Amino acid sequence: MNSTMEYKGYKAVICFSGDDRCFYGKVLCTKDFIGFDGTTVSELEDSFHSALDDYLDLCREENKEPAIPISGDFESKISPEQLAHEFIKHDMKLNPEEIDHILRLSNYNLLDEHDDSRERFWTHWKGLQRMKAVDRKVDLKKAV
Repeated sequence: MNSTMEYKGYKAVICFSGDDRCFYGKVLCTKDFIGFDGTTVSELEDSFHSALDDYLDLCREENKEPAIPISGDFESKISPEQLAHEFIKHDMKLNPEEIDHILRLSNYNLLDEHDDSRERFWTHWKGLQRMKAVDRKVDLKKAV
C-alpha cells in the first residue's frame, strides 16, 4: 500500500509493512535519507513531522542548505479495494476513523457526495471477510 503525506512543502511516500504491522515513510527528492514510521496514522504523522524538523535543524546547525521541497502536482492513489485487501491480508483491526484518514491521505474527498471510496472500501472488506470465512469452513472440513 502506498500513499503520500506533506509537511512544510516536503512530500513523503507512505508504505505499510504487514510483517512489522506498521506504516513507514521516506521524504521524497532529497539526497539525505529522511525516514520515519508509526503503528497508527497519528503516530506516523508525528514521526514524519519530527523527522523533518530534525533534518531542518541539523541543516541549520551544520550551515548546510536543506533540500528544496518538490513542487507541482504529485498524486499517488491506492484504490479502496486494495486498501481493504491489505487490511484483510494482514489481519489488521479496523478503526473507521483511521480508514477515513487513510482514504483522505490517498486524495479521496469523503465529503464529496460523488465520492464512493468509503462505501467501496467497506463493501470490498465485507466480501473478503465472507470469502475468508468460507475458506475457514473448507479447511475445517478437510481436517475432519
